[in-house]
Amino acid sequence: MSKAEIITINLGDGFDLNSGGTTNWTTERDATTADTLSNRSPSVGNDFIEMGVSFNTSRGNAWNVKRMWLGFDTSGITIPPEKTEISLMVANQTGIGSNPVNLATDHKFTLVGIKGHNVKQRDVTVGNSKIRESAKTDFSTGVGSAAYFSSQGISGWASGVSWASSYVPYSDLKNVSLFTSSNTENIVTFTLNRQARLDIAASDHFYVCVIDYTYDLLNVDPSTGSPSAGAASSYEIAIPNNTFSGRGGVSFEIPKLTLTVGAIKDEPATKERIEKDFTLNTFEDITAQRKRFAKNGVVVDQVPFLLGMKGPLSLRGRQFDDDGKPISTTVNPPNTSKD
Repeated sequence: MSKAEIITINLGDGFDLNSGGTTNWTTERDATTADTLSNRSPSVGNDFIEMGVSFNTSRGNAWNVKRMWLGFDTSGITIPPEKTEISLMVANQTGIGSNPVNLATDHKFTLVGIKGHNVKQRDVTVGNSKIRESAKTDFSTGVGSAAYFSSQGISGWASGVSWASSYVPYSDLKNVSLFTSSNTENIVTFTLNRQARLDIAASDHFYVCVIDYTYDLLNVDPSTGSPSAGAASSYEIAIPNNTFSGRGGVSFEIPKLTLTVGAIKDEPATKERIEKDFTLNTFEDITAQRKRFAKNGVVVDQVPFLLGMKGPLSLRGRQFDDDGKPISTTVNPPNTSKD
């Protein structure tokens, strides 16, 4: 056994979209296009990507919905990773963003898939995934568009209803309370699920939408659904789009996508199987490794072979999951007895 390779990919693109006004919750939450776009691609400059929800009563009732998108260059990943995490450093401790006001202690937010999240890269078009199509040429400078606030940017988006049964979850739910200024934890890690890992392998540019769950995704008006209904209710999470020192000399960490590789690719044979003079090298290339999968952070050994035919001596007793990975790195020998 050997340890599986761990790959870290820094944020390559980011933007946030905001819909806000004094009309009502439905108008702002269900808007098909955002009022404002903030391009937070690291190439544009050092700044903060933000998301959150607010109901403000200080100058008449006003609702605000802000959603965030993060993009990573995964063109070098073609096999679904065994494990994937996204780590986000939150700047709320330094006074950037805003702490929760009149929120339940278990108020949640989460990571979700974009439109066309699972389309194979060769099949990506403007029609089935505008974000990924734009990323082919504009990833380095930012693909953000106000049109991504709704169905163009979120898989399962629908107007006027909860998306609980239609959205594509990429991670577990996190409490917004993790990001208060009094909390000592300022880097929060999301473990991505199997769907996200499959989408990473299918995409040259992998995007996630960071969205409020309790109010926004479930379609709960904060003016009526907060712990103290009718009172102001809000929060805003700010995430640095780069690693730099500023605003009080604080060093920030760029969002990172960390992957444990899912397999070791085939290695080329050391010799041609058949030489130009027709010499057969059946036994000359037997050291070339076949594709091997990772399990629990280790890569399984090369399977045994016999008489130059690469493959296991027996397939009995071996079990594999839907991705073709071994369920266990240790398999008991097959039982050949009659008992």
